[in-house]
Amino acid sequence: MRAPVECRRVAPTMATSDQRRGPAEPEVDERQVDAALDAIAQRSLEPATAGLAVLFALLAVAHPFVLPEGARSPMSLLAAATAAALGTLCYGLRRWRLAPRHAQPVGAGIVLLVLANCLLHVYLTAELRHTTTLLLLLMGAGSLFVSSPWFALVVGGTLVGWTVIAWRLVALVPALAISGEVMRFAVGLASATVIGGAIHVLRVRTLRELERLSIKNALHARALEETLGAAGMDDYLSKPVKLEKLREVLAHWAGVPAAPSTPGAAVEATGEAVDLGALEELRSYQLEGETDALDHLITKFLDSARDECAEARAALSRGDPETLRRAVHGLKGSSGMFGARRLSALSARIEELSSRRTLGEAVPLVDELEQELERVALVLQSERQARPAP
Repeated sequence: MRAPVECRRVAPTMATSDQRRGPAEPEVDERQVDAALDAIAQRSLEPATAGLAVLFALLAVAHPFVLPEGARSPMSLLAAATAAALGTLCYGLRRWRLAPRHAQPVGAGIVLLVLANCLLHVYLTAELRHTTTLLLLLMGAGSLFVSSPWFALVVGGTLVGWTVIAWRLVALVPALAISGEVMRFAVGLASATVIGGAIHVLRVRTLRELERLSIKNALHARALEETLGAAGMDDYLSKPVKLEKLREVLAHWAGVPAAPSTPGAAVEATGEAVDLGALEELRSYQLEGETDALDHLITKFLDSARDECAEARAALSRGDPETLRRAVHGLKGSSGMFGARRLSALSARIEELSSRRTLGEAVPLVDELEQELERVALVLQSERQARPAP
């Protein structure tokens, strides 16, 4: 005879809407996005200024041969002065780092200087066909600016300046109005404004979305670290796992001093900027047949590190500890991978200070961080140049 089986009714469980959704989406501070866009504009200034300086130097030489008699001397002198001003600015941008928040005004000044050359060219030659240079200027400005107010300023200055000059030329040469030339170029300017505006809007929207995603990833990473800590995980190793780092973590939790496992472990103490052994380790990850993978990695690292350093400087000047922490957190990890021990240690110290919101103590460290990054850049660039070309 079988024993009776007790059956218990289990109430069904339902996942709440919060459970289905998972962790809440992190909120992105738009000020961080604006700072990132300023850094992008800052990086665009040097190549744009160098190219324009060369262009106006060529125009200064060419104007005396191609322009009418009355326009030769003033246009050649103005082009030479513009080339000298832009060349000086380009040197200054290379010699001293411009604060990202100043990149948009400086860019507007550059474009307005070019605009003055274009408008004077149209006026002195009395030929509206030179309006084509303004069409190119409007479309180029749409690609340069990542700030709509500054782009609007340039567009407004261009349209107002051309209107004044066209009105003046029509007063001097009434036949221009009869020929319909003014209307044709007015339509051309309107079309260029629309095209430049479309380029500007699409570029800004794309860059803002990419920066938001980058910030969200950083916030997710921080939330993951906090969750792991709350779950009882006291430490972790990030990929790729290095034997030296594994030894350090094990020694830390075993309560014994970690002995240097490689010559590069004492880099910070000896004052060297980069542990070349770390570069050899990165080079060992190349696939068979690859010869320049490390060169690409070094280029990407230096570009990213300079961006993060500029973002840290901008965040410090604004008193924004969260953006500062996020910027140096990324630099801490990437610099450690390339063997820049001291740069990584400085980043970690600044990250700690920003987490405690003691930004006053971080000011001299950010100065030191920028100097150390230049030391690291010199070593990495010399190491890259020392390698034989593939």
